[in-house]
Amino acid sequence: MKQRAQITSFDALTVFRGGILEFGEAAQAALESMVLEVRKAMDWIEHDRAQYWPAQVRRASDALVQARADLARCEVAIRPDERNPCTEQKKRLAHCKQRLRYCERKVEAVKHWRRILDHECTEFLGRVNKLSGFLEMELPNAVATLERLIRALEDYAQPIPLPNRESPRSPALGDDPRKTKPDHTSTHPT
Repeated sequence: MKQRAQITSFDALTVFRGGILEFGEAAQAALESMVLEVRKAMDWIEHDRAQYWPAQVRRASDALVQARADLARCEVAIRPDERNPCTEQKKRLAHCKQRLRYCERKVEAVKHWRRILDHECTEFLGRVNKLSGFLEMELPNAVATLERLIRALEDYAQPIPLPNRESPRSPALGDDPRKTKPDHTSTHPT
């Protein structure tokens, strides 16, 4: 006779099933959050920074033109007895040139990072879609399979009913064992 496995508890499987469901919900929420953050970063680079730095280049160019004009006016008005003529205007001009170079580098950096970010974002969203598809399709299938296994194990763990030992006299065919015979031992007034 084959030995039956001694299964006494299905709690671990039930807890595991619950853990899978919690993982699915948490993973889906995390994916949605990551996609929002990636889109927010893309929007920041493609719209905010792509407009901000060219505007800063224009402002720096205007400031540089103004600084050159101020220096030219100062040089025209130099007195022979001044030791360091137009020092402030020269510092201002140098600062404006530096600011313009900085803003131009930022415009180039935005263009560079837009290309890279666009490529990486496409790659990321492709992988996220695969994982999201897994969470939407495969995870519920895994949970359903686990539920079937738990039910099968529960059925397996049910005690096997022992065969009834019948009395030597079996009921005849057609006799219904549920019918009871009248009790003739009771006393009835006649």
